[in-house]
Amino acid sequence: MIELAQVEAPLTLFVEGMAGTYLHVRPTGAYDGHAPLSAFASQSADAIYLPESLPGERAADYRVLAMQQVAQRLFGTFELTLPALVATGVNFGDHPTAGTRDAIHAEARLGPLHRLRLRYRLPWLFQNLFECFESARLDARTVQAYPGLRRHYLAWHRDTGDRAASAPTGVFPPQVDPAAALTLQMELGALHERRDAERRHWLAGSALPVDALIAPLCRDSATVIDSVLLADASYRALTATLDLASAVPATAPAPAATPETSADWMERKVRLKDWEMEQAGLKTLLMNAELLDPADVDAAENEGLAGDIKPEGVSLKKVAKAQGGLDPDALERKLAMERSALRHALGEERTLARSYRYDEWDQGAGRYRPRWCCLYESDLDPDPEVDGRDLAARVRPWRDEIRARLSQIKPLGYVRQRGLEDGDELDFNAVLDARLDAAAGRSPDERVYSRKDRLQRDLVCAFLIDLSASTDDPMVDASDASAAREDPADAEPANLRDPWSMDDDLEFEPPQQRRRIIDVQREAMLAMASALETLGDEYGIYGFSGYGRDNVEYYVAKAIGASFTQRTLHSIAAMKPRRSTRMGPAIRHTTQKLLQSGHAMKLMIMLSDGFPQDSDYGPVRGEHDYGVADTARAIEEAEALGIRTFCITVDQSGHDYLARMCPSEQYLIINETAELPAALSKVYARLAS
Repeated sequence: MIELAQVEAPLTLFVEGMAGTYLHVRPTGAYDGHAPLSAFASQSADAIYLPESLPGERAADYRVLAMQQVAQRLFGTFELTLPALVATGVNFGDHPTAGTRDAIHAEARLGPLHRLRLRYRLPWLFQNLFECFESARLDARTVQAYPGLRRHYLAWHRDTGDRAASAPTGVFPPQVDPAAALTLQMELGALHERRDAERRHWLAGSALPVDALIAPLCRDSATVIDSVLLADASYRALTATLDLASAVPATAPAPAATPETSADWMERKVRLKDWEMEQAGLKTLLMNAELLDPADVDAAENEGLAGDIKPEGVSLKKVAKAQGGLDPDALERKLAMERSALRHALGEERTLARSYRYDEWDQGAGRYRPRWCCLYESDLDPDPEVDGRDLAARVRPWRDEIRARLSQIKPLGYVRQRGLEDGDELDFNAVLDARLDAAAGRSPDERVYSRKDRLQRDLVCAFLIDLSASTDDPMVDASDASAAREDPADAEPANLRDPWSMDDDLEFEPPQQRRRIIDVQREAMLAMASALETLGDEYGIYGFSGYGRDNVEYYVAKAIGASFTQRTLHSIAAMKPRRSTRMGPAIRHTTQKLLQSGHAMKLMIMLSDGFPQDSDYGPVRGEHDYGVADTARAIEEAEALGIRTFCITVDQSGHDYLARMCPSEQYLIINETAELPAALSKVYARLAS
C-alpha cells in the first residue's frame, strides 16, 4: 500500500507543471466544502482531492489520478454551456415534460450539466454514462498529448478493473487508443456492477459496442459535447433495449433536483468568469456613455457608437437594460450571490497560497505523526482600512533608541588574510618560501604580507508573530495589574442610583481605546525593521494562526532577502488577530526558511501572548500538554540545526509552560506595554553578538 503523504511533495510539483498553475494536493478527508465530492478522486477551485492510500506500491498510480483531474481543466470538461448544447440541434431528454420550464429547473444558477440530466427519467443513468464517455475522452486526449503517461494509464487500468484486465489491448481498431478503450470498458463495467439490486436488474445482460463508441472520442477535435451526445444516444439505446421506459410512468413528475456535486460547482465556477467579463463590458459601456460629450456626437456616429445625447434625468442603467437586456445592478447582485454560494459549496479558496506538510510530535505515543499538519503560506496583503503611516508615527519615539542599542553590536570577529602584497605584518611562511625560491634561482613570490580584516556579518533573523484571536485583548500594564489587586474595601463606594459622578460640574471624556496586544506587536516589529535596515542584517517577518491540523495559516509580511518597501509597512500594519495558535508547524516552516537562506548565523525570535493551543492540538480538547510538547520538540529541532531561538511573551503565567518549552535563558516575559520594543532589541543584540 502506498500513502498520499509519501508522494505529496513531488506530486504537487507534477500537478503544477501539468496544470500551469499551483493546485493543492489534499487527502479526500481534508475536504471542507459542503457540496459532495463527485468521485473517487475529485477537485475544487484550488485543490485536487485524492484518496489517502492506494493498494500496491506504484507511485505512478497517484500521478494518473491527479492527471485525470488536471485533464478536466485542460480539455474543457467544465466549459460545457447551454448555447453549445442548443447548437447541436438535439432534443435531449426523455421525460414527458422535458421541454417545459418546470422539468428542466431553468433557474440560471444551476450548472448546464445539472440542468441537462434533469431532463431524463433516469438522471443517474445519464450522468453515469456521461462520466464513462468523458473519462475515456480525457484519457485519450491525455495520452495523445503526453505519450510518456500511456504506460502508467495502462498499468493503472489493468490493476484496478477486472473487466479491463481481462480485455486484450490489441483488439481495438488503429484509430482507437487502448488506454481510452480500457477506460471505457472499466467505466461501463462499473456501471453494470452497481450494488443497487433494482438498477443491476435493469442493466443485466446489456452491452454497448465499445469499439464503435470509443472511436469518436479519440479524435483530437473531440470535445465535451461529443461525450454528451454519446451519453444521450447510449441512454436511449439502453432504455429501449431493456425496456427501462416502462419503469418510469409517463405521468411521473419531473425529476427532483439532486444535490449538486463538486463537479457541478466547478462548472458554475467557470461560468462565473463569463459573468464577470459581462459585467466588465457593461461597466465600460456605461462609463463611455457617461463621458460622451455632445460635441463628440458626430465623431461617435462615425466610429459606430451611439450618437444620441443622453437626455437629462434619464438613467443610463435603464437605457442599457432596455437596449441590451442587461441590468447592471441585477448582474452585480447575481455575481455576489454566486461567489457566496461557491465559497459555501467548495470551501475556502486559497489560489494564491502554497501548501506544505509537516510532522507533529505525539508526546503520548513517543513518536512523530508523519506529515500530520498542512500549512498554507501566503503573502500578508495590505488592509486598505489600515493606515501604515499612522503606525510609523507611533513607533518613531522608539526607533532611535532601538537603533542606538543595535549599533553597539560588535562584529562577529576578524580573519587574517594571507598572501597579500601589502599588509600590517609579514607572513613568516611566505617569506621563507620566497627566500628558498630565490636561492633555487626561481622568481620569488612577492606576496609575503598578511592583514587582519573584519569578518563580514553573515546573519539572518526570522521574527515569528502569533496572530491568534487572543491578541485582540487589551494590554495589561503593571499599573493596571496592581490596581486590580487593590482591596475593594479601599475603593470609593459606587452610587447604585447613578453610576456616573455626583458632581454636576465634572466634564466627562470618552474613555480612550485601550491598546491591544497585536498593536504592540506590530509597533515593535516595525521599530525593529527600521533599525535592522540601518544595521544591514537580513531578516524576515512572519505571522501564523489557523484552525485545525489541516489549516495552519502562515503569513509573510517581509520575506528573507526582500527589500523593505511601502508594501512591507502596510503588510505589518495589516497584521490582525485571527484564530488559534498551533506553533509547531509554524516553527518548523520558519526553520526551513532560515536553512534555505544560506547564512552562517541564524536566529528565530517568537512573539506570543499565550500557550500553544488549537482545536485538535492533542487527543483531548482543552488539554495543553500535547501542544507544549510538540512546540518544545520543534524548538529542539531548530536548535539542533544550528538556529538560535528565543521566545518573548506578554502572558504573565508564561513561566508555567515556557519553562517546559525551552531553557530559562531562552525566553522572556514582559510585564508592561512599553517593555516590548526595548526587550526585543535587547534580545536581538544578545543573540547576534
